[in-house]
Amino acid sequence: VSTKYKGEFVMSTYLKTSIPHVRVLDLSAPLHAQFEITWKCSDRCIMCYNVWHGGYDISNDLTEEQHLEVLDILNPHIFSMIFSGGEPTEVPWLPKLVEYCRNDNVDCSMISNGKNIDKALAKSLVDAGLQGVQISLHHFEDSVSDWITGTEGSIPKTLKGIHSLLQYMVPEQIGICMVVNSITASDVYEMGRFLSEYGLKIFVVSLCSYSGR
Repeated sequence: VSTKYKGEFVMSTYLKTSIPHVRVLDLSAPLHAQFEITWKCSDRCIMCYNVWHGGYDISNDLTEEQHLEVLDILNPHIFSMIFSGGEPTEVPWLPKLVEYCRNDNVDCSMISNGKNIDKALAKSLVDAGLQGVQISLHHFEDSVSDWITGTEGSIPKTLKGIHSLLQYMVPEQIGICMVVNSITASDVYEMGRFLSEYGLKIFVVSLCSYSGR
């Protein structure tokens, strides 16, 4: 089995476990990473697990140099990177981080609410090598979406970002994630129909994660 170590592809062996017919790979590092590059976000989603809900000082976000230092540690070992947050597009040098990963042959995607993505940013990210985007969009009705995200006008802003991405990406590179709760779980099929009208083809439904709140 081929894995990655210090930028080189090496062979890893299987280790036996105490469970019959179950083995695990002997890896020196993770294969993938999700890097939360900022706590900043324009949304205040009711189900968000991020600590700024408790008054975290977002001025303590990492600098560009510190982001690159983290990538210097991770990139030699991993195959793929997901940039998330907060909202990763709040970081002005996000395209540089994407390019930094791609130069190390690391596949690169991001999780975003899409609201900051205009055509210029979409082109910059794709030119840097971004290969996929997961967009958070939790309902098809304005009032419900605004309640979930804690902001007004969520759907039009997100759809505008999706439209910008579609200028430079194919629909198969853009996935939509709907986090459902007890009120919206029955709306999943209608949400799928809503998204199909925009030519979107990848739709993921997720459950809320317990975060102590």
